[in-house]
Amino acid sequence: MKRHSHKLLSVLLAFLLVSGMFSVAQAQQKLIHYWHFDNFTGLAGPGSPSLIKPLHANWSSLDSTKATLSYVPAYAVSSKYQTYWDVVAGEASDTFNVKKGGKSGLAAGNNELRFRNPSDSMEALLALPTSHYKNITIKYGLERTGSGQGRELFDYSTDGGSTWKTSGLSVTSDSALPIFNLVTVSLSADAAVNDNASGFVFRIKFRPPNSASNGNNRVDNISVEGDSIGGVTPPPPAKKLVHYWHFNNFTGLSAAGSPSLIKPVHANWSTLDSTQAMIAYVPAYSTLSSSYQTWWDATTGDTTNARRGAAAGNCLRVRNPSDSMQLMFIMPTTHYKNINLKFALEKSSLTSGQGKQVFDYSVDSGFSWKTTGLSIKSDSVTNTTFNLITVDMSSDTTISNNPNFMFRLKFKTQNTATNGNNRFDNITVEGDTDTAPPQHIKGAGIEEAVNTLDAVVYPNPTNDHINIITGTEKQKTITVYNLQGQAVYTSLQNDPTINVSLSNLKSGIYILNIRENETGRMAIMKLIKN
Repeated sequence: MKRHSHKLLSVLLAFLLVSGMFSVAQAQQKLIHYWHFDNFTGLAGPGSPSLIKPLHANWSSLDSTKATLSYVPAYAVSSKYQTYWDVVAGEASDTFNVKKGGKSGLAAGNNELRFRNPSDSMEALLALPTSHYKNITIKYGLERTGSGQGRELFDYSTDGGSTWKTSGLSVTSDSALPIFNLVTVSLSADAAVNDNASGFVFRIKFRPPNSASNGNNRVDNISVEGDSIGGVTPPPPAKKLVHYWHFNNFTGLSAAGSPSLIKPVHANWSTLDSTQAMIAYVPAYSTLSSSYQTWWDATTGDTTNARRGAAAGNCLRVRNPSDSMQLMFIMPTTHYKNINLKFALEKSSLTSGQGKQVFDYSVDSGFSWKTTGLSIKSDSVTNTTFNLITVDMSSDTTISNNPNFMFRLKFKTQNTATNGNNRFDNITVEGDTDTAPPQHIKGAGIEEAVNTLDAVVYPNPTNDHINIITGTEKQKTITVYNLQGQAVYTSLQNDPTINVSLSNLKSGIYILNIRENETGRMAIMKLIKN
């Protein structure tokens, strides 16, 4: 009897294994693209659909700038049609499909993407390169508000949107529930989805209630997964390291004092010139009170984003008060394009460190500032342990191959006290090589191309004066600008060798402009006053 029982058990186990009802091991698919929305803000209110910009993946094993989520009109809409997307704080049920350090549930900083009504004329498009992957699966958490869209319809394209089909979908629609649930769509049945570098697009259309001005569906933690073709995971595209700061040899100041005491920090390593790549902590306003005191120093660092064998030594600690200060990143990109900036970041505590950081940049040595090419324009600092911040700037070609590129970071909220700080480590600038000649961007009110006049300036940095050698006796206008674009020194000079006194200027970073008046030729460069 016992022998028959063992035989029957063996038959049952074999049946379960074959039928898929029982598994001792299930191969896990590899993550290709992932959106967690924790750094996303969206729009503040309804407007033209043209205001809704595509959202790049937070992480990708291929290229996060190629994987995009868009909320766009499904067909021509009235010029009066208005809608939007934004974020809402995470809910207790938002725990599905969390990857790569994304936040979950009620955790501080967890955001959910809201597709707002009206959505009857809108569709969500996921552009998803699948190079080197097959058996593609899309997953995400989904819920609806009481008046949110009741149903989502799916289809896809393998030719960049020229034609659409549903034949390879495991499910063609999903009914949204009032609490988060996991949506899973497999496309493994269609081989045309596999190893598709640019043609695969997944589409979501919304069904009633979808025409009112209230109600929304909420999604979070969108992932695209697959099996690597040939069993080998493709490496991410290798951007080249341009500049790198690890701060392991940095000390800074020992106590708060005048901002003039804070000296720039040169890159620890640069493929160009580490003396030209620097970070400065400088006043954001020229009218800063003489009694204003702040500082930066060093504390224990981390290995997040560490490069070139750097250990977890020191990190840069930017101290409060910081309400009148800004971090300036001077980062030449000569011979590089598709630039991104990465750094490890944490705050001292949830109640004292700076709560938000706002970004912008300049392509003309600080004459003008913009945000149009940034993948994110701000970051809400909610982590008291180091996490990675990535700012992609590949969409603005004027940043590429530019010796005059600068990035600026300003602090908001929790920035006026004398305690609290944000901590930075392993700051990298990366890009792809560019063989074109370096570009020179025209500055504010300047029509001529910069750096067409040969000039030698020394010493730089300087304590009280500079010498300028141009080799021409034609009249020249010498102008020194502060980082707010204000002229703080101007003179007319004819001599080929000129001595300029800077003793009346405060310590800091300036822009020197030398213009030959007859020809319009000029030279522009950074100037550091100790």
